[in-house]
Amino acid sequence: MWTYLNLPFLALHEGVEVEELPIWHENGEAWRPLRLTFSDTIATHSKVQTIYAGDDGLLRRHDYAVEIAGDSPAAHYLGKYVTVDGIKFPTERRVYVAGPDGKPMPDLMTVSVDLSNYRFV
Repeated sequence: MWTYLNLPFLALHEGVEVEELPIWHENGEAWRPLRLTFSDTIATHSKVQTIYAGDDGLLRRHDYAVEIAGDSPAAHYLGKYVTVDGIKFPTERRVYVAGPDGKPMPDLMTVSVDLSNYRFV
């Protein structure tokens, strides 16, 4: 969850390499993907991950290969944003197995997380 909750800010973290990828089209939108490569000093479930932002700058998708599960590819969707103290947070997260073409397999959802009551302390 640490990685989930700190994206996209992790792209600015020391020890993370960022590479812009070609525009990705999905759900009638054009998303801007960034490939993040994490150093070994950052604990995460996948050394290489890709985040996708919509035209509004909000994250739509987060791809990774789950290293502890045989590098199984995952397409993680973020949605239903709320605003807390001027910062937008997704309240809904759905993770699907991704096919070789990068598309999610809708019948193979592996994780479902709903978050609420965001607050800063």
